[in-house]
Amino acid sequence: GPHSTRGLSVAEVAKKVKHFFRNYAINRHKLTTLTPSVHAESYSPDDNRYDLRPFLYSVQWAFQFRRIDAMVKKYKKEWSKSVVK
Repeated sequence: GPHSTRGLSVAEVAKKVKHFFRNYAINRHKLTTLTPSVHAESYSPDDNRYDLRPFLYSVQWAFQFRRIDAMVKKYKKEWSKSVVK
C-alpha cells in the first residue's frame, strides 16, 4: 500500500493524517482573507465570497479520528494474522 513506499507503519501514517487535519482545522479560517489573485483557479474578478465551504472546524475531529484508529487497529490485527500463517 501507499504507507510502505516511505517505510512508515500504518500507525505512523495515521498519526501524520491526524496531525494534518488538526492543523488544517486550526488554520482554515485564515483562508477567508485571501485575495482573488491568490486563488488556485484561473483568474476571476470575483473574490471568495461564493466559497461555501465551512471555515470553522472542530480541531478534535472526534468521529473521523475514531474511525482512523479503528482502521489502524483492524489493519494491525489482520496483518498479525497473515504473518503468523
